[in-house]
Amino acid sequence: MSRGIRMVVGALVGAVVAAGMTGVAPAQARTPTPCVRVLTGAAGVIAAAPSAAGEFTTTAFEVAAPATTSLVEDVDVTFAIVHDNAPQLRVRLAHVGSPTIVQRRVAGSGPQVRPLTWDDEAGTAYGAESPAGTYVPDVPLSAHDGTPAEGTWRLLVDNWAAVEGRVVSWSLRVSQTICDEDDDAVEDHGDNCTGVPNSDQADVDGDGLGDPCDGDPDGDGVVGAADNCPQVSNPTQANTDPDALGDACDADDDDDGRADAADGCVLVPAATASGCPPVTTRATLRKEKGRLLGKVRSDLSVCAVGVSVTVKRGRPGRDQKLVVVTTRSQGRFRTRAPRAAGRYYVVVRRQYVAATAECGSTRSRTIRIRR
Repeated sequence: MSRGIRMVVGALVGAVVAAGMTGVAPAQARTPTPCVRVLTGAAGVIAAAPSAAGEFTTTAFEVAAPATTSLVEDVDVTFAIVHDNAPQLRVRLAHVGSPTIVQRRVAGSGPQVRPLTWDDEAGTAYGAESPAGTYVPDVPLSAHDGTPAEGTWRLLVDNWAAVEGRVVSWSLRVSQTICDEDDDAVEDHGDNCTGVPNSDQADVDGDGLGDPCDGDPDGDGVVGAADNCPQVSNPTQANTDPDALGDACDADDDDDGRADAADGCVLVPAATASGCPPVTTRATLRKEKGRLLGKVRSDLSVCAVGVSVTVKRGRPGRDQKLVVVTTRSQGRFRTRAPRAAGRYYVVVRRQYVAATAECGSTRSRTIRIRR
């Protein structure tokens, strides 16, 4: 038994003993919820088709996903199949609702190549001469988006040939809409420090990166014990009085009732959380020639240029995050238009620009893409 297992067993035994002595049942440990689950199915034989012309057999390979309240955000499929006559094969994925065709029958393709990964974002279509690699499925796997992530997934292999084949391996990569990998009770899609517990979402410098993940919490470029004001930005390490604290941690220079240690703009009075004046931002979005084009506008350029813009697709329950782009000069941004029809918009998070302003959050109007 490994040392790690011995430690876990010891802890569990101790908890049981304590519960027996006090009469109180021990609290059950929380289980981290991953954002991405990789489900690996079993290998097996692909049944041969009946002798009658035009008929085929379907062999199902199943894998069970753990119970969860999360929905599917994205799914990719990988499989390695051995078969001498790929034009006689079709591969489908079934979960909730009708199966989707992953690999269609491709005339002239010869023996089945392997492995193959199928991803809606791959950008390359599968053809007769395609080698092993990653390709766009025949029917978008996004048909499974928004369905429950739990339950049984089935890989269906249809065989028109009178000879058997074999699924050597297959797996699914399922992205979930609800997850908490660091088990800090903050859902990862809104967690400012994924992978490291940060239940109070502490972020002293307001850079969007939580303090446990930030080697320089105050963002002043001075790290660790060398910083005379470790929780407030003080890049010059100015310290006009004889104490050990930098000026940024002393007094209230702008007389706004907020000590400089918590005041983002120590010389500008403001009643905001950061101590800096609030600045309004506005975002626009439109589709033009296969691209999404937009602009972030603000009276202060730092609130519009070089900011992150998140493109989202409206969906029942929880909207889908597609891509994050950064604005360029004059606050402009662009990205490739999504392939799927739907309602799309962009959001810009509230951000604090050190010693300058508190840039407000904004959301564009929704546009509809039709196919």
